[in-house]
Amino acid sequence: MMGSPVADPPPEVMDPHLLTVDFLDDVRELTPGQDLTFGRAADLVVDEGNRYLHRILGRLVFHDGLWWVENLGAQIELSLLGADGTSVTLPARAEGAPPSVAPLSVEVMTLGFGVAGARYEVELRVSVAAPPEAAAAAEEGAATLGYGRIVLTDEERQLLVALAEPVLRDVSARAESLPTNREAARSLGWTQPKFNRKLDYLCIRLTKAGVRGLQGGRGDEALNRRWRLVEHAVGTRLVTASDLPS
Repeated sequence: MMGSPVADPPPEVMDPHLLTVDFLDDVRELTPGQDLTFGRAADLVVDEGNRYLHRILGRLVFHDGLWWVENLGAQIELSLLGADGTSVTLPARAEGAPPSVAPLSVEVMTLGFGVAGARYEVELRVSVAAPPEAAAAAEEGAATLGYGRIVLTDEERQLLVALAEPVLRDVSARAESLPTNREAARSLGWTQPKFNRKLDYLCIRLTKAGVRGLQGGRGDEALNRRWRLVEHAVGTRLVTASDLPS
């Protein structure tokens, strides 16, 4: 009597959240529950001979369904550049403040930083693809859902474009180039109270979505809030140059 047919073994399935870290052919693979520090004397040794490099500059960690980069350094800025042109800057950690963080929102991103004239780049590859609903939202022109990525109302998009216009026109623009709230409100034809109210509510929505540094304030704090908002909106492509008025 013939026995029951033996089923073929299932094909190997790649972990949907596998993170591959590649630095000068030193390749590491991480799955949720693992993390990886990088620096002069960290899990991933970048350059043990560069005494200007922090012993532990940053960390890669998984939570809330995404891989994140944390900048733990007190003097060194990190940058993330996605294969699709997405760009995010993680400023150095201020004394007593939490580290600046950013998600790996694109499947292939390059983590870069410069120290004492030396430039280092680490390639990061995430196996997970964007969920179908995110792709559909992108096709409709809405923001992709996920960390810090909310569906904008028309007026929220107008507000972000008004604030981010200098950066959308020139990627080298810095915080000092941003318009004041009064200037942005005037460009939109809004009253100052309306602009402030819309800005506060937008910052609250993004804070709830996990974005840090959007609390209100005056003077330098207000400028920092606008810059953090613009940096996040442009870096995660909530708004792009195509949103600029012609």
